[in-house]
Amino acid sequence: MRRKFLLQKSRQLIRENQELGIENSGHFRLEFEGNPTRMDVMEALSVLEVA
Repeated sequence: MRRKFLLQKSRQLIRENQELGIENSGHFRLEFEGNPTRMDVMEALSVLEVA
């Protein structure tokens, strides 16, 4: 029962990341609007991690 819940939750979070423009790093969750390039998003997360 718990395993099924965790799998559903994982799928939901993965879909949310893909559809809503959300990326995570070690310490940050970045939500964005529009269509920035993946490189721009990853660079922003890198800057935040270094800071």
